Amino acid sequence: MPVEGYGDVLAIKERAEAHSTAPYRAPELFEPPGRGGVDERSDVFSLGGVLFFAMFGKGPFDYALREGGGSITLAVLSRRPEWPADWGPFPPEYAGGLRELAERCLEDAARRCTVQGAIRFARGLRAQFAGEAVTEARGGG
Repeated sequence: MPVEGYGDVLAIKERAEAHSTAPYRAPELFEPPGRGGVDERSDVFSLGGVLFFAMFGKGPFDYALREGGGSITLAVLSRRPEWPADWGPFPPEYAGGLRELAERCLEDAARRCTVQGAIRFARGLRAQFAGEAVTEARGGG
C-alpha cells in the first residue's frame, strides 16, 4: 500500500487497528512509514507471530503483559520476542529451523523475508525434515 501523505499513514493505522491483533501486528502498522509504503512483509511478520504461538502456546510479545506497565505496542516495536528455553513437543532437530524461520519473519521490515522467501525457507525445512536433499537452500529474500 503506497504512502503518499499523512492521510495515508492514518488510514493504514486505522485499518490495522480495526483488522489485526496487536501482538501479531507488524511494527510498521503501529507507526507507518512517512514515505514509501507497507507491503507483504507486514503479513510475514504476522506469520512469524503465529508460528511462534504454534511452537510455544503464547505470543512472542506476551511477556509485556506480565510486566508491570508493559506495553504490547512497545514490545512489538522493539522486535525482541521472548524465546522460551523449553521447546515443548518439538524435537531438537526441528526446533532450530523453525525458530530461524520465525526469527526471519519477525525481523525489522528492511531485513524481513518476503512471502516467497518464507515459502522457500519452509520448503527447505520440509525437505530437510523429510531427509531429502535441499536444492534451494533456505532462501531469504
